[in-house]
Amino acid sequence: MSSTPKGLNKWRKPERMLFAHMNTTIDGTIGAETAFTLEDAAVRVQEICDAAKAQNPDVICLSHSGPIAKPPDAAFINEHTDTVGVCRCIQH
Repeated sequence: MSSTPKGLNKWRKPERMLFAHMNTTIDGTIGAETAFTLEDAAVRVQEICDAAKAQNPDVICLSHSGPIAKPPDAAFINEHTDTVGVCRCIQH
């Protein structure tokens, strides 16, 4: 999991899957009250995916957390980045 493109420099080998982590989710029981915008998240997610693809063009990029809290948010990120999905933890 990485929240910045610079964090990818720690990789020792090309990874197959990457979660672009956008900080604490703004929704749910422990959600943050402030976060950057969904549009800003799309830019950050794409930067992370670009950095990962520079090391491994076949890497699968997913996004997670921050303002990506509901299905329409996930759809926006998937439409505006190279991600193929969103990882969402569900609490019961």
